[in-house]
Amino acid sequence: CARDLQFNYAERTLGYRLGGRVIFFPEYCWGVAKEPIADSRPQDPGRTIRCVQAGNFGIEKLGEGDWGYARIAEKLIAAKVRLDLYPNWIYAGSSEREFTKIFSDYIELGRQSKFFELHRPLKADELVERLSDSDFGVNIIWSEVAGLPSQSFNATFHRYCMSARVFDYLDAGLPVVLSKSHRLVHAMLRRYRVGIEADADFMEHIQERLRPLATVEMRCRAVKASRGLAIERHIHRLERFYVQVANDVGISIRS
Repeated sequence: CARDLQFNYAERTLGYRLGGRVIFFPEYCWGVAKEPIADSRPQDPGRTIRCVQAGNFGIEKLGEGDWGYARIAEKLIAAKVRLDLYPNWIYAGSSEREFTKIFSDYIELGRQSKFFELHRPLKADELVERLSDSDFGVNIIWSEVAGLPSQSFNATFHRYCMSARVFDYLDAGLPVVLSKSHRLVHAMLRRYRVGIEADADFMEHIQERLRPLATVEMRCRAVKASRGLAIERHIHRLERFYVQVANDVGISIRS
């Protein structure tokens, strides 16, 4: 049961061969996105656009600069677009001292600008509610949009990877800003027209690219994606898969 298509890379590049059945079954949404409240007033051109990143990312001072969210934050700050950053849940148990030590660069950046804030990780059942305060969820790889060679991971994998945070964004009713290389994720979002491609040009014109898309219509698309990609709409595929696996070894499954 594969959450993404990374095994395809192993097959094509390393000559691996699968033995037995396999199913592509990503994390999917819960389908809980709320319909946005329509606003009949003209869009306020002075309103701050808010982006959010929630999930794992590499720490620059630990040699994981390919993710580069400190650099991404600096670009957003320069564009006067706010970024709220929620680290992965693995840091939830960190003491205040440990957390401050790990994320010292980000904490300092937050002190310097009102357009950036690093938060403590959230519990899963609180995440969607908090994310819904933003306009866009982001999943950008700095080394890619900056045209730099990847140092800490294999960039070829990106096209095969899935990303759980994307489903959190959709459940929060947020369109998703994605690096171009996330081809699998872009393909999943294309039918809902809710994915926004981030490349070098995007990073130089963030405000101009995002403001026209910070609309009720885009949020409605995200809600539709949350419901279309809800687990309850796809779970039958997983059930059928395991029935087939059981049948392969002579086990009868009764519904």
